[in-house]
Amino acid sequence: MFGESLIRCSLYLSAESEREQNLSRLKKWFKVIEEELNESDEFEIALRVIGKIISYTESKDKRVLLELRPEERTFLEPLIKDEKHF
Repeated sequence: MFGESLIRCSLYLSAESEREQNLSRLKKWFKVIEEELNESDEFEIALRVIGKIISYTESKDKRVLLELRPEERTFLEPLIKDEKHF
């Protein structure tokens, strides 16, 4: 549940409006949560997905999302469809 909330927050921050400023914030925020939650198996998937959201937002290359596991893409796909920027 908390991991899904982290992912949704990441998608929100990578949205079109003020993308550069929000992307900078998202990267700083991700660095902090990654340091704090990196050793937790519970957040492994959420951290990997958020990292790919950041990479995709920077590159605009959908192939970045293909680097996720199929079950991670299946989870992320409906969330992405809810966001205008993907």
